[in-house]
Amino acid sequence: MTDTRKRFNPKQSPGNGGGSLAGFAAELLTTPECREAVGQVFSEVVAGWASGSRLRKSVARPVAWAVSRGASRHGGAHDPDGIAKVFSNPDYCQALVKQLPAMTGGMVSMLHAMVLHLETLPPEGKADFVDDIVSQANSGKMGEVFTSLARTACDLQTSDPTFFSKRVLTLLASFIETADFGELREFLDHSRKDLAALATGVNELAFENPAKLVLLLSAIPDASNFLLVFTEDLLKRFADLPPDVLSDILLTFFKEIDGQTLGQLVDRANEIVRLVHTGSSLIGDAGSPQFTSDLREKLRVAAAEVDPELFFKASNALIDGREAVVKTALDVTGENPELLLLHLKHLSARKNSNIRLMKHRLEILETLPEEDVARALADGLSGWNGYDLAEALNLAAYTANTLKATNPDAVEQTMSDFFGALDLQEVEETLTWLAKDVGKAARPLIRVAAPILIKEVLGCLTPEDDGNDEPIAEAFTMLCRTITGKEAR
Repeated sequence: MTDTRKRFNPKQSPGNGGGSLAGFAAELLTTPECREAVGQVFSEVVAGWASGSRLRKSVARPVAWAVSRGASRHGGAHDPDGIAKVFSNPDYCQALVKQLPAMTGGMVSMLHAMVLHLETLPPEGKADFVDDIVSQANSGKMGEVFTSLARTACDLQTSDPTFFSKRVLTLLASFIETADFGELREFLDHSRKDLAALATGVNELAFENPAKLVLLLSAIPDASNFLLVFTEDLLKRFADLPPDVLSDILLTFFKEIDGQTLGQLVDRANEIVRLVHTGSSLIGDAGSPQFTSDLREKLRVAAAEVDPELFFKASNALIDGREAVVKTALDVTGENPELLLLHLKHLSARKNSNIRLMKHRLEILETLPEEDVARALADGLSGWNGYDLAEALNLAAYTANTLKATNPDAVEQTMSDFFGALDLQEVEETLTWLAKDVGKAARPLIRVAAPILIKEVLGCLTPEDDGNDEPIAEAFTMLCRTITGKEAR
């Protein structure tokens, strides 16, 4: 008699499209790894049940043996990579994805229980636990996973270079189309106080436990030291390379930079700056760009909250700190004579570089058409604001005169302190040889320039009836008396 009853097939349960969780579990239990795990669990359960009773032990022993043997038998129909096959079934994956939200809570609870148990283990047990995890992790498989993903992405981009961008842009377009940015803006506006309260609350919680805060912040030096060690080792390995190899590597990186895009970026940035400057002038008041007005107002509000005395105390502290750093660096340099001597030897390197750059700039100007250069220089000189420069000089003179009027001895005392501290013998010796050396070296220039300058100066001192003739005549009299010992006629 034929059995017409239908067997339940978990792979094809109703409503699951051939990919139910029951089918997934059934397939998973047929894999060697799961059968071995089930066998171990069952053996431990049977051993616990049979403990303390001879009768139970006699019954449990063959049962545990049979289960263990069945679990360890691969059964020719099963692939050693059965778990990978199970997870490669798209129907099972889709069923798992649908259940992920419900499974997440259970997985978190399970992980929490495992972590609590791990915490109770002695150091050796914890080390064994970590070693077991590391030994079970198949780094080769992980590498294959990432390689496979990269290969898949490469294949997709080979057939369609904009494969991912199209899909990402589609998602972004859908988001932009459906999202209400007004509501988002309103949410951000309403979140300001909430975010401020959150930041304040986080700080309060942190400072309620200062010891924990200190321990947390103490990780910053460790992270910095890690970056320092990593950078130092990386640079050391680069320094160990032959010069040609190192240069080739760096130049290869440099060549890969898109110069055209870089130039366009600079050009766009320049255009943005120009547009903002022009727009600020257009929307601002006459003679006062909007940026200037907004900046003034912002600084005025900020300055009202700044303690001036504390500000300058902090500034002076930074100046003192800089001085201490420079002094310490100089002291360390003085302790290393070779470093100091090399510094003095190469003192002119930067100046020489600037001189060469100026010379090259002038050489380039020499190659340009003379009319264009002259026109450009004329435009540049006419762009100088001589009025403001003169006003600045006037204000400086006014400030100096005010200082002299309110405190007549201040400048004289400062100058007296300066000149009084000079070693006149050393200064005399320096000026003596310096004047001789400069005069000898610059003799051709002086013979050419001095007559021109003297003629122009004397020409400017001729009588002109401008109120300055009398002081000029007195100066000539004193000069003549000094030179000839006689009065000027």
